[in-house]
Amino acid sequence: MKKYQQKSLLGILFGFIVFILGFVILTYLAGQRLSQEIKEDAAALLNYVDSADAEREKLLTALNALNYMRCDSSTLLAMRRALFDATYIIGIGFFENNKLVCTTGTGLLTTPIQDKTPDYIERDGVRVRFEGALALSLFPERSMQAIIVRQGNYNVIIQPSIIDLHSLNAKNWEIYFKSKQAINHLSGSVGVYEAINSSITLPYESLVACSEVTTNYCVAVFYPWSQYLSRKNILFLICLSLCILAVLSGGLMANYYLANTRSTWRRVRRGVNRHSFYWTYQSIIDLQTQQVIGCKVLARFKDKFGELTPDVFFPLIRKHQQTWIFTQTMISTILRELNDVTTLPEGFKESGVKYFSM
Repeated sequence: MKKYQQKSLLGILFGFIVFILGFVILTYLAGQRLSQEIKEDAAALLNYVDSADAEREKLLTALNALNYMRCDSSTLLAMRRALFDATYIIGIGFFENNKLVCTTGTGLLTTPIQDKTPDYIERDGVRVRFEGALALSLFPERSMQAIIVRQGNYNVIIQPSIIDLHSLNAKNWEIYFKSKQAINHLSGSVGVYEAINSSITLPYESLVACSEVTTNYCVAVFYPWSQYLSRKNILFLICLSLCILAVLSGGLMANYYLANTRSTWRRVRRGVNRHSFYWTYQSIIDLQTQQVIGCKVLARFKDKFGELTPDVFFPLIRKHQQTWIFTQTMISTILRELNDVTTLPEGFKESGVKYFSM
């Protein structure tokens, strides 16, 4: 493989490594942000659950403490006063003999309604059920989702739609009550919790959390990467563009570094310390006696990239003012090599060594 091909491949390899590293970093940062948004959604939903449950407990405890045994004008007045200050509760009803006899919206019912079986009963006896299509008394043709909670002689209607959906990032979430027997849906998209548990989700895109106040109330939030990236597409494209620029810059820098590392002068400078220079000896013979009286030394260069001829490296040594260092290295090496030779002719003198650059 030719040198320029090797440099190109190394540059491409380095650029690929930079791309992978940049992609991993970008994915990690995006994942952290996605996880943070999911945690914010879960915290907002749990805050709604805790606030609604606290309001329900406060309101119904106060009404039950009045000890009304039948629904009359005093009972309705107390119920409507309690409802006036409520935030999450949209209706209150009163029961006699386990039948709903009056509500804050309708007043006294013509026909009492038998209470339905709850979906679950809390530890303090509070009965809760979810109505997917609760008909409105004043508008029978219309219906809504509602959570109906009964405590003592009263029940309240909590409307899940009061949750500010615009403040949530995720579209798929579920509020549920967790018991040993079952999972009871209360609000949001049905089956989100089961989908998270039964299917494989990518990292960072789902979260299940429970209330610290009432630990049986939990939320499941699913915010897939596809939705997250579709909302952040401009930012993602900018980050991807920066990643590609980093790849190109990294490749060019790697190519420049390799070219600089393999430059002739770099090779020569490294060769002085790494023994890339070697010496060939040519005998000097006395023509009268035909005896070897000395030798001339020729400098040669060879490293892992190949050979350099004297007409290439000597001008560079002079240009960069490395002549004295080169000479010291050469002489010390020659003297050491000659001292190790035990078969030198008689009369061979070290002073007879002459140095030639060619």
